[in-house]
Amino acid sequence: MVYSGDQDDVIPFTGTRTLVYKLEKLLGLKTTVPYRPWFEGKQFGGWTQVYGDILSFATIRGASYIAPASQPKRSMALFRQF
Repeated sequence: MVYSGDQDDVIPFTGTRTLVYKLEKLLGLKTTVPYRPWFEGKQFGGWTQVYGDILSFATIRGASYIAPASQPKRSMALFRQF
C-alpha cells in the first residue's frame, strides 16, 4: 500500500498518485477497485484505488507529512481496513 496525507505539503498526494499511476503502467496492472472513498466508521477517511492484487493507493483525510502522527486514529483505521 502506498498512502499519503491529503494535507501533506512536503510530498503532495497528487505527486504520490502520479508515482502510483506510473507503477501501474510499468507493472502492467489494471484497476481492480476504482477510485472511491473509504470510511472510518461513518466518517469519510479519504480516497483509495486498487491495482491488481499487489498495489493500492490511499489518502488519509486531514493528515500531513507524517500521517500516523497527525491523524493516528484515521491512519490505524486505514491500516486495519486494507
